[in-house]
Amino acid sequence: MTSLFDVGKSAIQAYRQSLGVTGQNIANINTEGYKRREANLEEVTASQGGITSIANQAGLGVRVANITRSFDSFLTDSKLAANANFQRMDSYVKQLEKVETALLPSDADLGTQIGNFFRGLADVSAAPSDLAPRVVALEQGRSLAAAFNSTF
Repeated sequence: MTSLFDVGKSAIQAYRQSLGVTGQNIANINTEGYKRREANLEEVTASQGGITSIANQAGLGVRVANITRSFDSFLTDSKLAANANFQRMDSYVKQLEKVETALLPSDADLGTQIGNFFRGLADVSAAPSDLAPRVVALEQGRSLAAAFNSTF
């Protein structure tokens, strides 16, 4: 008769814990980030019963095996993949912004420096015997090299 009471006692304790989990689920229904939990019950076997238990004995009661958090693995995997893709694209955009900054028109950008250098070479080809366009073209070449070194 006492073993019957022990079985009933274990059932009451297990379901008390299950109701506690259910109560937490209800209390946190509007809490941001809270995930529903579930109490998983299992049979108490002889090896869990104690020192005086007999092997392979059935009907010893029930207990809460574990409490698991509910989640959707597809959504979790999709979120991780999307986050990885975002990080990859964010890094790519940052690199493109550096290139764009280097090449967009401004007074000291790379595009302007390249244009000045080729205009200087065109001036030298227009007047090859004149020393002034050569000096200007050399200076623009140095300026272009310095711009390349400072940019990349």
